[in-house]
Amino acid sequence: LPVQVVEETATAPLADKTVEEFFEAAYPHAAERLETETRRVVAWLVVRARRLLDAPPALPLECEDDAEEEGAASSNAGTETAAPARRADPLAFVLDSAGKPESELRRGDYVLTLGDAAILSSQYLEQRLAGRTLVVHARICGLREGLLDADAPARRVATAEDNWGDPDAWDTAADDAAVGLPGIRVRLLSDDERTLLTAARAAPGEGEPGDAWRELWATPYRVSAADQPETWLAVEKWRGATSGEDSRAVAPTHQRLQEHQEWAAREAGRIADELRLPAADRVMLVAAARHHDDGKRVARWQQAFNARHEAGPYAKTPGPVNRHVLNGYCHEFQSAIDAEERGLDDLDRSDPRFELALHLIAAHHGRARPAIGIEGCDALPPTAAAARAAVVGRRFLRLQRQWGPWGLAWWEALLRAADQRASRALDDQARRAAKTGTTD
Repeated sequence: LPVQVVEETATAPLADKTVEEFFEAAYPHAAERLETETRRVVAWLVVRARRLLDAPPALPLECEDDAEEEGAASSNAGTETAAPARRADPLAFVLDSAGKPESELRRGDYVLTLGDAAILSSQYLEQRLAGRTLVVHARICGLREGLLDADAPARRVATAEDNWGDPDAWDTAADDAAVGLPGIRVRLLSDDERTLLTAARAAPGEGEPGDAWRELWATPYRVSAADQPETWLAVEKWRGATSGEDSRAVAPTHQRLQEHQEWAAREAGRIADELRLPAADRVMLVAAARHHDDGKRVARWQQAFNARHEAGPYAKTPGPVNRHVLNGYCHEFQSAIDAEERGLDDLDRSDPRFELALHLIAAHHGRARPAIGIEGCDALPPTAAAARAAVVGRRFLRLQRQWGPWGLAWWEALLRAADQRASRALDDQARRAAKTGTTD
């Protein structure tokens, strides 16, 4: 869970924005979720938490009988650097219906607390958890064969991090075979390990296949007395897996922005031909694809994704992503602004398709239906950015009335498919290069 160890006996709460970034990068995979009645969850949680409340303060974070089982599988690489379980540590995070962190469930000396409120009754806890997602620390245990069991032995449970107890399957799986496996993992890395790993992923040795994992997000987990990171909490994604629009930009190698957009335009043309779209529609779709990522040119995006300084700008990088630098920046918003101001190749501004192309650019990651974020937009002052975002929203409403919700979504899907085809082509190229020992 996203916490920070400041001393051996204490943890410090992370900033709300940092916690939100963690759950954006590591939102629970479908295979990690159990949907059931809130009352069942509360009854289970009270029993499991009570056992921790009654345990000695120095209880290790591992489950009680882990040390007694030889060869017990680790559910998280680097657990030896994990924090001990203390009275005030979070046991779980509550996510609202939109997937945003809402509050933390902690254990006090005598009662559980949810946010700033002490939990005095199961009824109160049921009211606070109804309709929400509870992300529980894996080592609270209490699972048997994937279902809640408050009386289950306190053995470490398998998690997505070790592919449900079979971590070797990740290393041997081809991409097709990996479909359905959790595409992300959360683990702890020492500062030295992370430095070496980042360098190796950015420039694998000649003839080496390279690491199939890419870092999406990281934050200091354990810090020294001098406030220097000693251990990092890192979220990584498997090659080809995507958990959001930012993760698509994390690739095995750097790719220049112009090349990626030309590849996307080529794929858009192929899709248009496969669908036998009219010539004018084909021109519109190709133009939108050729400029859909123009907003990645800005220095904020390039810096956040650790792009090379030479020969840029880049659309794809090996990362890691610095979300603090990104600060919520929505490159689709800037791309739409640039397209409106500079035009889209030879597409006539008076053609109604020009408006459709602008919307497809703004919505190619689904974030303009109808609102779009303006955070991190350095090109405009906040009031001007808000006004331009309102234009994006009104354009969406006009086009939805014209095409209907499903018709407009169909157009959006065409550009998204072209973008994803171009991204997969880069992954395929990187794998072929790794097999032949060539470099980019």
